Amino acid sequence: MRIRMLALAVAAAPFTPVMADNNASELDTVRVTATPTNQSQAELVQPALVLSGEQLDRQRADSLGETLAQQPGVSSSSFGAAVGRPVIRGLGGARVKVLQSGMEAMDASSVSPDHAVAVHTHGARQIEVLRGPATLLYGNGAFGGVVNVVDDRVPHADDHDGSETQLRLGVNSVNDGRELAIRHEGKQQRWHWHLDAAASRSDDYRIPAEAGEIHREADGETEKHDAEGKRLDNSDIEDNRQLTLGGSYELGGGSHIGLAASYLESAFGLPGHGHAEEHEEAGAAEEHQEEGPARVDLQQSRIDLDALIMRPFTAAQSLNVQLAVTDYEHSEGHEEVHDEAQQADAGHEEHAPTTFSNQAQDLRLELVLEPWAGVSHVFGTQLTNKQFSAIGGEALVPETDSQDLALFWLAETQWRDTTLELGARLDAVSHDPDQPGSVAAECGFSSRDVNHKAFTNHSLSLGLIHNLGHGWQLAGSLTSAQRAPAVEELFSCGAHESTLSYDIGNPELKEEQALNVDLSLRKNSGRFTTGLSVYQNQIDDFIYQNAVVENGALLQLEELQAYQFQQQQATLTGAELQMAYDLADYWQLTAMADSVRGKLKNGDYLPRLPADRVALGVNFESLNWSAFAQHMLVAKQDRLASFGRATDGSELQESATDSYQQLSAGVSYRISSAAAEYRIDLSGTNLLNQDIRYHSSFVKDRVAQPGRGVRLGLTARF
Repeated sequence: MRIRMLALAVAAAPFTPVMADNNASELDTVRVTATPTNQSQAELVQPALVLSGEQLDRQRADSLGETLAQQPGVSSSSFGAAVGRPVIRGLGGARVKVLQSGMEAMDASSVSPDHAVAVHTHGARQIEVLRGPATLLYGNGAFGGVVNVVDDRVPHADDHDGSETQLRLGVNSVNDGRELAIRHEGKQQRWHWHLDAAASRSDDYRIPAEAGEIHREADGETEKHDAEGKRLDNSDIEDNRQLTLGGSYELGGGSHIGLAASYLESAFGLPGHGHAEEHEEAGAAEEHQEEGPARVDLQQSRIDLDALIMRPFTAAQSLNVQLAVTDYEHSEGHEEVHDEAQQADAGHEEHAPTTFSNQAQDLRLELVLEPWAGVSHVFGTQLTNKQFSAIGGEALVPETDSQDLALFWLAETQWRDTTLELGARLDAVSHDPDQPGSVAAECGFSSRDVNHKAFTNHSLSLGLIHNLGHGWQLAGSLTSAQRAPAVEELFSCGAHESTLSYDIGNPELKEEQALNVDLSLRKNSGRFTTGLSVYQNQIDDFIYQNAVVENGALLQLEELQAYQFQQQQATLTGAELQMAYDLADYWQLTAMADSVRGKLKNGDYLPRLPADRVALGVNFESLNWSAFAQHMLVAKQDRLASFGRATDGSELQESATDSYQQLSAGVSYRISSAAAEYRIDLSGTNLLNQDIRYHSSFVKDRVAQPGRGVRLGLTARF
């Protein structure tokens, strides 16, 4: 059998249209392909959600973070239209693992918030989110959770029956966006094949007139300037293309072996930075050049191998072997802006770009044993090797080879109405800088500081589910996990102009140690379904970037704010609520709320914590028609991180984010025949044209989210 896990169906989550049924029944089973134990939706300890079908099409955006930004417990570290990494329960970066069909997406998105996730959402069949620690399965430090983008690049026998082709076309008014995607799957006897391709592009997106830049004044007050135009400069996606080809062969008895090759390329702008200025001296224009908009050019090639062997030996159910080989590269450059005379002669030139590269290999083996004495066991190992480099003007991190060798074990047993799960993982992590002397001396580093770093991390987990009857369950988990510092946290040193920061690492960082408690009460069947989760995540030696204060003022290096990685105990506490009630005649009411608090041991708030949210929705679905509307209220975020105190005693802190409302609605019409199915979708986003800013975004004061937009899509399946 295919090694899988079944998770909580998204039908229980808000804004998921489900045809009402007057009879109480179990929710449809939705498979989450990211874990190795075969559990039903009522047997999963960890809170999870799945976006698929129409709901995925409604939420699909150019960045992964924006696609998931309205889901319970999930926000986005948005940096324009093309860049946005998921933030789960207030944690992001390296603490959230992003997977591509079960294997890590080996890009550079965790290094900096202006780096895109090299995963194409337009090719996804479904997106799975596991909230809370997932370190046992996915390695060093997934304290926040895991996002798995499933595109079935290596097809399996149970993924489809026969041949199917899907074509999707779309346009978007807010950015004049255009999208074309095709997906084809087929089989011939024991051979299976898969193809998906997508292309999209968009212009600068429209923003409300009041959604200009917010500037901090010297006295700590903020001043907001209205947008000069109706579009956000440099927020375009010049090109975004993806192609995947895969195939597999059935070996018999449920076994298979498959291979896939994929290519992704994208070119886009990073808004909020780089403007031409005009200087005058002694009444005459001074000849100079100024850095213009920041542009990114990204390419990734990847090979995936997936082999499943059923009954490899006595007492073993299955052995799954996966291998991913990735060649990732992106360049960041600033267009140079000259005066008019220079432009006439030379036009626009590009400033020497910085090239970020990640050559990575990821090997994973999972062995599922036959149950023994009522206990099922899964043993696994994972070996990850990365060669990361940054070459150019913003080469903040030295070329570094990183390895992670891990062993993990999961066990499960059931006693009456209670299911007990145990797990353990051991990681050996190392970072080896190739040229320690390449790190700048002004950060106080020496070659002795920037040297081989090795960490041994362990993770333990205990979880249980107790069936209370009538569809109600109580679930809980206790997880102790460690995370080794990332390369950028250890060795960063230099100007990072895209984020307007001067980043300083800390070679003396220790491992983080997290203790997470998660409790859930949920109802999985009947007309009314719900899930309430509360959690606390205490992290000792929590690694965070803090603004450097010197002599009572924020330190500026090379005219940029200096930030240094530090450690201190942090505690994150939060809750997530989702409900759905099926009415008669195909109507459904939904509700969602989430909140997270994060504080350091000294009492200061963690930076960029998502604001509290509450949402109400209504869905309708009949044989041919479906419609939805959802209204989300996001509270003002004024629980602000403190950087220290100025000489006058005032507090230096991050800026607040105003409250906003987010209204979206849409309608779909389906036409079905024996040979094909067609669907027309019309939807509107930010219908109130609000000035929307995510507090979790590093550039929220300079980059507003898109204004009112209308999307039209056509999907054909045959």
